[in-house]
Amino acid sequence: MPNSISIYSPGRVNIIGEHTDYNKGLVLPGAVDKSCKIDIVLSSNPQAFSIHSKNLNQIVEWNVVDPIPETQWCTAIFSLIRDMTLKHTNIKGVEITLDSNIPIGGGMSSSSAILCGVAHGLFAMFEIFIEPLAEVQYCQQIEEAFSGVRGGIMDQLACYFGKKDHVIFLDCGSLEFEYIPWKPIGYQLYLINTHVSHELANSEYNKRREECESALEILQQHIPELDSFSQLTLDQLAAHVFHLSAVQFKRCRHVITENQRVLDTIKAMEKDDFSKLGRHLNASHQSLRDDYEVSCPELDFLSDKLNAQRGIAGCRMMGGGFGGCTLVLAENASFTDFSLVASAYRKQFGIDLSVYEVSISDGLFACDTHRNG
Repeated sequence: MPNSISIYSPGRVNIIGEHTDYNKGLVLPGAVDKSCKIDIVLSSNPQAFSIHSKNLNQIVEWNVVDPIPETQWCTAIFSLIRDMTLKHTNIKGVEITLDSNIPIGGGMSSSSAILCGVAHGLFAMFEIFIEPLAEVQYCQQIEEAFSGVRGGIMDQLACYFGKKDHVIFLDCGSLEFEYIPWKPIGYQLYLINTHVSHELANSEYNKRREECESALEILQQHIPELDSFSQLTLDQLAAHVFHLSAVQFKRCRHVITENQRVLDTIKAMEKDDFSKLGRHLNASHQSLRDDYEVSCPELDFLSDKLNAQRGIAGCRMMGGGFGGCTLVLAENASFTDFSLVASAYRKQFGIDLSVYEVSISDGLFACDTHRNG
């Protein structure tokens, strides 16, 4: 068993397929070129664990016989460690150092990257073999239990299985996936952080899931073979419209059309038609705004201002909604910068935007892992 190990765990971006993962739908994520370096060193005390965040310049210590410290940035990590030590008694005390260049709150799932990296590092260090997909599912379950948000598996799977210059075409129902080449020659991806997070984000996220689940149960009474919205067409939905509330109908319509937009986006990528891909991003935002109702004034303002800019192929809100980030695809030849949009946003909301250029990179399994001892 090594005395120390280092793990590089990346953030992720989702090209398209929003709020479809927990509906057993289609998504198109990829790992990004920003990651958290996680150094794990064996402690002299088998019951003692510590986490040092270089970004926050803080160290928090914890003994397994004590309650978990109620410190926001490290509580989820200690909760993960406690669960792992209960399941695997050979895991002993370690000192963990985190050094991340994933923007916190930047829409790249920094929390998933850290939890996945710590879990994978401990499994590797203490030589506990877990099937790769089972490890991904375990991390997803831990994060859901801690956060209380009933999310899907997309974030964790993209973190683990990401591949440089490829996005992951994932069926969240079967968990089957394939790599699709990502070669946007002449185009660049950006994430723009609105720096707002409205309080209803988590509660409304869970509410959307409940609305979809109840709608599916109603539809299954009339279409017994129906397992998910991926098997449902718009014509079938229209035929059963009177069995659903107006809200349920809109939620279903978003999931069905968003699944189709994932397929259409892949076709556009295969033809190197990134102008059309941009239009799919715009259509996704409109559906998330109007049918799924998870946007907010700040995200809609950005969408309108960006699409009025020369050289913007398309954009959409990304993530749970009610704040967070906008994903932007820009054409290098004609796009200049975001200064006009940033100025208008500051004037409207009194908030400065953060802009991140991102590239599709390798996931946790492909990143370097260093062992010592």
